[in-house]
Amino acid sequence: MQPENHQRTLCANRKYIDNPFKPMTDPIMSHSYVVRDSDNRVASVLIEGNTLSFGVWDKTEEEFLRMVD
Repeated sequence: MQPENHQRTLCANRKYIDNPFKPMTDPIMSHSYVVRDSDNRVASVLIEGNTLSFGVWDKTEEEFLRMVD
């Protein structure tokens, strides 16, 4: 599978709100993702400068790839 061909935007509610006027996370628009071995769940990953952003999808890799096609 070629993960660089798949891009999906992830935006979610913040668990910790440091700015009440911005309750949502910044979008993670990335072709990069990792898969957890234990249950095959996918997380989108974005590294920009000194910032690492990630969001875990409630999808297996197969479900995730069907969603982004």
